[in-house]
Amino acid sequence: MGISRWYLTATYFESGDEQNALVALEETRKVNYDFTEQDLVRLAGFFVKKNNFIELEIVYENLIRIKP
Repeated sequence: MGISRWYLTATYFESGDEQNALVALEETRKVNYDFTEQDLVRLAGFFVKKNNFIELEIVYENLIRIKP
């Protein structure tokens, strides 16, 4: 279930629909999807493009947990 939510999140981001992407991302987090390093790097790219440094901080914290 989590992977499907992640794919939906990524699709929204890729299509430029940031509002629905953020909602889908929150749903993905709620089901405790285990983001891979690749997922997190992809999210970081989205947030850098949007200057969303609050979400970027969360992504980097998760990356540090995976690769200290």
